[in-house]
Amino acid sequence: MKPLYPLAIAAVAVCAAGVAFASPLKVRTFGTKSQQVIMCPDCSAKLACAKVGDYSIGFSADLESPKSGAAAVAVHVLDKGKKGVDDAAVVVTLTMPNHKHGKAPFTLKSAGHGRYAAATKLVMPGAYQADVAVTLAGGDTVKQSFSFTK
Repeated sequence: MKPLYPLAIAAVAVCAAGVAFASPLKVRTFGTKSQQVIMCPDCSAKLACAKVGDYSIGFSADLESPKSGAAAVAVHVLDKGKKGVDDAAVVVTLTMPNHKHGKAPFTLKSAGHGRYAAATKLVMPGAYQADVAVTLAGGDTVKQSFSFTK
């Protein structure tokens, strides 16, 4: 009977390698001169943030697998009192302005505390623009664009 110890070490190494590849993409606000940085209340990650009317919209993108292009996007919506807004509809449209193409808009799901998240794919390297539209419970929509490079 062979010991399973070498297999366990190999499994841990593969998992650690997968975690090492996941990396936050550097995101900036798009079309505005000022940019704020806020900390995610869930994981303390830095988010690019812009003030839009009475709201702050934060955006982050994490590349989970460079080979497949799997990525996670998150949007944080805070009201003027810095409290998370959980009853909004959040839609993101990703485009590559230099290539004049993009993905169909997709809806993010609420994860509580004003955080919305979704998985997507970023298969092509280059500059991306994320157009975020937040429709609030009262029917008003606020929009902000962010840019990042894969």
